[in-house]
Amino acid sequence: MNETQRKTLDESLETLPLVAILRGITPEEVEDVCDALVGAGFRMIEIRSIRRALGRASSERWRIARHRC
Repeated sequence: MNETQRKTLDESLETLPLVAILRGITPEEVEDVCDALVGAGFRMIEIRSIRRALGRASSERWRIARHRC
């Protein structure tokens, strides 16, 4: 982890020191669930089996994550 990544991690955990870990989420649920979590203050969200959950390419996953946060 580089200095920038460490700073981002620290800032995210300072706001809310929790990580949401989602399992069994469907592609149809991802956007609404993540919007609700971000609205509740979560800045760190892990989606298990993300390829299946999003049904999109890696670059699109990153774009969604950056857009939401």
